[in-house]
Amino acid sequence: MMGKLHVVRVISLWLWCQMCLDIGFCIKDYKINIIVIAPWNDVYSFSQRRIMPALCVAKDKMESSPFEFNIEPLDSKFPDEISMWRDARHFIYNKSANVILGPVHKYALELLARVSSQKDIVIMSPGGFGVNLGVNKTTDPKFKSLIRVGTTMQKLINFTQILLDRYNYKLYKFISEKHDSDMYFCLEFDRAVQYLMNVEKSRRNNTIMFDRYLYPRKATAEHILKHEVGSNFSVVVLCASADSVREIMIKAHELNFDNGEYVFFNIDLFSSKNESKKPWFREDDTEERNKKARKAYEALMTVTLRKPTSPEYKNFSNEVKRRAKHYYENFTYGEEEVNSFVGAFHDAVILYALALNETLEANQSITNGTEITRRMWNRTFPGITGNVSIDDNGDRNADYSLLDMDPDTGEFEVVANYFGNTKTYEQVPGKQIRWAGNYEHAPPDTPKCGFDNSKCPPKEPFPDYGYVIIILCTLLLIVLIAAGFIYRHVKLEAELAEMNWRVRWEDIILGTFEGERKMKKQAASNLSLARTEDTSVEGTLLIERAHPATNNLNCTWCKCGQCDVTERNRRVCCRHIEKLEERLEDVLQSDRCITSTKDFQDVVLNPQVLLTVYIHVMLARKQRGNAPYQLTPYKCRLMATRQFLCWLHSGETLERQTKWAIPACVIRAIKLMFPDIGAEVTSGDDACSLTLEDILPTENHSSV
Repeated sequence: MMGKLHVVRVISLWLWCQMCLDIGFCIKDYKINIIVIAPWNDVYSFSQRRIMPALCVAKDKMESSPFEFNIEPLDSKFPDEISMWRDARHFIYNKSANVILGPVHKYALELLARVSSQKDIVIMSPGGFGVNLGVNKTTDPKFKSLIRVGTTMQKLINFTQILLDRYNYKLYKFISEKHDSDMYFCLEFDRAVQYLMNVEKSRRNNTIMFDRYLYPRKATAEHILKHEVGSNFSVVVLCASADSVREIMIKAHELNFDNGEYVFFNIDLFSSKNESKKPWFREDDTEERNKKARKAYEALMTVTLRKPTSPEYKNFSNEVKRRAKHYYENFTYGEEEVNSFVGAFHDAVILYALALNETLEANQSITNGTEITRRMWNRTFPGITGNVSIDDNGDRNADYSLLDMDPDTGEFEVVANYFGNTKTYEQVPGKQIRWAGNYEHAPPDTPKCGFDNSKCPPKEPFPDYGYVIIILCTLLLIVLIAAGFIYRHVKLEAELAEMNWRVRWEDIILGTFEGERKMKKQAASNLSLARTEDTSVEGTLLIERAHPATNNLNCTWCKCGQCDVTERNRRVCCRHIEKLEERLEDVLQSDRCITSTKDFQDVVLNPQVLLTVYIHVMLARKQRGNAPYQLTPYKCRLMATRQFLCWLHSGETLERQTKWAIPACVIRAIKLMFPDIGAEVTSGDDACSLTLEDILPTENHSSV
């Protein structure tokens, strides 16, 4: 075994001597042995062929220093690093190593850090993310010589909490994959959440609430989303492999977790720039699943280490890839830029060289690991990845970026940066988070309705009988409205027909008893509610054709000589009415009857006047239809009777229920002027008198 180790050592030294000849290496005053522990397997992003060219670039920068840096690689055989421990122990116990770079994996690093601290040898690693490696080195010196130049769980959880606080989230779910990779990064993340978040919860007096779930290989995405997230949490922090996250998000789309009420944060620190640009896309997957993934990733944001964008870092990346291609046959990076591990190893050499120079200037021994380590604490210097800040416990204040997907291009882009040195969160100018579901702001930390609307159950369905009631009520309302219109129409027509001046049968019936009975039979059909042109009024006049005036010499009640003294007529003469007497003062004694006056003939017996009055009544009653050109005889007799009463009582205050007598001579004159057979009307107690209500329409009486 030792023989093989010697051969490997000789080959490595020869290789690095050849590399150093390119940079003009010369003999220095102090020889510094750097042991680099990393796997030769290029599957890992921190393999020897990836980081060695970066260490060579760092060594070139130390050319003017008085130190001769001898870099010796050691295969960590990751993930099985137990055998590596036997080889590394040789360097530690013989003190042939001044500084150890690596390993990355927590368990191997923890073992080496304990031994290195005991032997006072500086050990630096971009790994070792666990919480237990971050103990206070002042009070607990078991890892006193350890410097972590990469991210740590303490810093990552701290940034995650700052991010959640920014959107006032108090309730969240951490979901971690137990077997995400050989590094078990997410397993360490889950442990860190359990410890650090409980500390933070106690510090805040339990004002925040969280839950965590470490899922095994057998757990399905549907189980995780339905039973671990469900409708209780809106904020989910994922830590899993890229493929696992994609499967979870596709299922989230299928279950409606991307409805805008949920937000997912994905912890993905080590993916390359190209890998993190479209993490939802897979060339070997179907177009349908890629579309689902793209839609679901609108609800996801990525937390990653901030990738340098300076020209210096780009030049450094190109130089590292050039040297790797030159010194390692059949090896290429295949990345746009080198990953964060490569930059961290480079900056570790620079940091160690700075502390080494200061130790030498302070007349301290360059083998004093404790002194050199203390000079690296609480220090900031310009590294290839930007300003490298180490806190007072020997851990790097890492910088992080928040990535969000542009829904138009489907590419993730940086929307905010967090700088660990200044502990400031800065939004990228012109960029903002695009929340899923077209939300203009961050959703609350508790779902409003949930992915299945279980918190917003639909209202109970409207009962069938309710629809029946609504239909019946609607039909009833239609019937009532129709009945109202019909009633209004019928009433309007009836009122127009009766014109509110009905004349009773006995009021104006003339003729013999036999004639009356004959006329009743002829007009019986007009007593129905049907309205014809000749029966537009409910009460109709029956005025029989007049006979010559019978001998009225024996009539004691007729004074004008024009009254019809048949038995059926009532004994009222125009000379019995005082107002008519006043109108007869200027009439000759022989013609002293109101029917012989010019006024009576013009007002009562003029057909054109009666037609005009009839049209006036139509207008007053708002009757629809065309006005007649002439009136039927029966309507003329009706209007003539009305005209006589209005003419007789003009100038008086009229009451609706007052009855007025109609002289027999007036009735005789009207029937002689308009000889036709009409229809009879209902009889009353007093056939020779009418009320104002019988003959007037519903209008102001003073205007009649």
